[in-house]
Amino acid sequence: MTRLHVATSEDEQGGEAERLRQRLRAAGVLADSNYRPRLRPNDADVEAAARRAGQGTPLSDLVAHMRTAFWRKNRIGELDLGACRAPLDLAAELIGRHRLRTYDGVQLASAITIRSLDPECRIFAASDIDLLGAAASAGFAPLPSPSGR
Repeated sequence: MTRLHVATSEDEQGGEAERLRQRLRAAGVLADSNYRPRLRPNDADVEAAARRAGQGTPLSDLVAHMRTAFWRKNRIGELDLGACRAPLDLAAELIGRHRLRTYDGVQLASAITIRSLDPECRIFAASDIDLLGAAASAGFAPLPSPSGR
């Protein structure tokens, strides 16, 4: 039985299982067991959302505004990234070393950070071949596909 099974199975009880769940919750990687995936919206709702989307502020304006606000807060010392600093620094290093996209670097840096809490975490899930290669070089094995290929 793997530690992942113990942490995610509602059937597993006991001190070790609960301690592992608490560590994973603290790291933000254990989902609530009451989670249920949302259903796809119907076509009428999608069309209505598309009409409303064209009436608001362009996404590029929102991104520019957020970048400017982030830069200003960082510049005057009001931005405290706290515990995020080390994983973000690692992500920046991984992005440069492996030529990853930003979110891919953050995903891999997060996995490495989680592995520092639980060294038995060695499986990495991704569909991007470059990200999987970078994860492999960091010591992760790819998540096996459901079809076994």
